[in-house]
Amino acid sequence: MELKTVMLMLAVGSYIFGLLLVVFKVNNNNPKEVPYQITAKMLQGTGSLLLFIRTDVYDGLTMAANLFLISGCAYEA
Repeated sequence: MELKTVMLMLAVGSYIFGLLLVVFKVNNNNPKEVPYQITAKMLQGTGSLLLFIRTDVYDGLTMAANLFLISGCAYEA
């Protein structure tokens, strides 16, 4: 499997999971919810999508994508 395919699958999966969390948050007023998971998933999806677009060359956009991805992972952990 190519790297671009993996990055696209990670981006789509992160966005779908983030949107599901948004839907469940709107439909449920649970005070024990974890508020940072939605932001973390959107950061991970954005980083993966930017890496999908720019896997061939390393430039400033690739570095920003890596920062988005790492900060999303760190924010979730």
